[in-house]
Amino acid sequence: MSKEMKELQKGWHSVMETVHSNPHVVAFMNSRVGQYLDDHPFVALSMLVFIAASAIPVAFFLVFVVATTVIACIGVIVMEGILFCFVFMLYAGGIPPRDWLWLSVRPHALHAESVFQSSGRAENVPV
Repeated sequence: MSKEMKELQKGWHSVMETVHSNPHVVAFMNSRVGQYLDDHPFVALSMLVFIAASAIPVAFFLVFVVATTVIACIGVIVMEGILFCFVFMLYAGGIPPRDWLWLSVRPHALHAESVFQSSGRAENVPV
């Protein structure tokens, strides 16, 4: 046997001793389920593969949930900023709040003449 293989075997042996000396592992191996899995290694391997294979889709789902939540929160923040900016521009542009609903109903009427006529200030509108 080569030197690298002996080192690998020694490292694997120390890892297995660490695992087997864990009190939780000892308690599990002394239980009925642990004894059954010790007697039936194929069932133990099948359970291990099933658990590992089912963990991958669960992880993808959790990543999807977190990404969707983050994107939704960013979208709400951006939309609130756009709405605030639009309302501020309407207010700063001289369109009174009572005409904002009228503008949302008739957006094609955004030229200056009709806006100022609806607010009662049509006398100073340049045409």
